[in-house]
Amino acid sequence: MPALIYGPAPIYARPIVVVPGTTGPTGPSGGPTGPTGIAGGTGPTGSVGITGATGASGRNSTVTGPTGPTGFTGPPGNAGSTGQTGPTGIAGPTGSIAAGFTSGTKGSVQLNNITFNWGQLSAITPPGASQAYQTAYVDNPPFVTLGWALTGPTGTGLPQMQIVTTKTVLAVNLTGMSGSVWYQAMGS
Repeated sequence: MPALIYGPAPIYARPIVVVPGTTGPTGPSGGPTGPTGIAGGTGPTGSVGITGATGASGRNSTVTGPTGPTGFTGPPGNAGSTGQTGPTGIAGPTGSIAAGFTSGTKGSVQLNNITFNWGQLSAITPPGASQAYQTAYVDNPPFVTLGWALTGPTGTGLPQMQIVTTKTVLAVNLTGMSGSVWYQAMGS
């Protein structure tokens, strides 16, 4: 059969009440504050201490350092190579040449649509002289240049030369003197 075990009996305690006695009367308040004493004089200023050494400049220093020396100028660069020389063009055809400048001599050469005429004739005053071109021009009358021939007139002063040209005929008029002239004409 099982056994029943009971624990210790509960203990009840009551607080002990102590009744205090009465409080005594409050003592008198504190006495009055005495007068402030006289302030003492200021002592002498002490001597200034030694100035410390200047510290190293920080990263954000605004002090600029001295300018360094200028470097040497480098030697000039090499000259570039010379380009190649282009090929020489082909020579044009040689025209026929009249057999000397004698009275009535003329000649011509034609290159594509360009025609060159030349010649020599004796001009008298009046009525001058005219000569048909060796090769007639197709378009407008050509540009003509006149000059004295190698066996030109003698005397002082030069005569006035006047020319009239068409597509086929050169007319020469020497005013004041006669002589031999040569001409060159070019056109198309």
